[in-house]
Amino acid sequence: HTPDMYLEVYLDDEVIDIRPQWLDRPLNLTASQGLALVVAGGSLTEVTGADPNGPLVRALAKLAAALGIEPGHDLDVDLGRASPQVMATLTAAVDNRGQVRITYYSASQDSLGERVVEPWSVFSAEGAWYADAWCHHAGGFRRFRLDRISEAVGTDLPATEPVEAAYADVETSAYRPPGDAPRVTIELDPGVAWAVDRWSCEAVEPLDDGGVRVTLAVGGPAWAERAVVQLGDRMRVVDDPDGVFNGLAARTAERILARYRTTSATSG
Repeated sequence: HTPDMYLEVYLDDEVIDIRPQWLDRPLNLTASQGLALVVAGGSLTEVTGADPNGPLVRALAKLAAALGIEPGHDLDVDLGRASPQVMATLTAAVDNRGQVRITYYSASQDSLGERVVEPWSVFSAEGAWYADAWCHHAGGFRRFRLDRISEAVGTDLPATEPVEAAYADVETSAYRPPGDAPRVTIELDPGVAWAVDRWSCEAVEPLDDGGVRVTLAVGGPAWAERAVVQLGDRMRVVDDPDGVFNGLAARTAERILARYRTTSATSG
């Protein structure tokens, strides 16, 4: 990471000449480094349009053989399901800086609707495919899971939001809540502390009894309802300045009971 550690790389047609100033013999990968490289490379081969017989696949096969593993058998990279058509449309919009009309299911809002977005990047994180985009419906940056996009249609409209302004503060975690999302602080009993691993928490503080106190953004009412139903009285609200959980348990219970009564009457 200093000037005397640079590598000089010369490209001449199909010949790549690497002239290090300090490297006099090949470096050896450790087993863990080699496995990490196979996993990272394998994720790239899962991208729609990747050449199944290209140089990356061949190189990974050689590396896997050196490690004594067989990709697809001993090691399987699964980044979640994404429609090839959706992936191709969003990727094209990223390359061409265009707008796309998508039909998207919002888990935090428990709603299905159409949005016009300007995709910035398509990437994988935590076992799923995502797209970073400027959302005209929300009027701001949003992160979309591709397996929740049922349809994506390209338009002839160019992107209007400058990339630098829209995505200057992009985070690397899979979930990125809107900046104006309400924040809450809750305490979890030891038996349900596992919820921290599923949530994108902004602060986590261990408690003396083995529980945890967490601060996080609430993406939408559907998320809050699921938390109430799953955790019940094992979750205690400590600070809720926007009143997200005020009366939520009672309203959720009534809504579930009403749906149950409707279903029972229909079945009867």
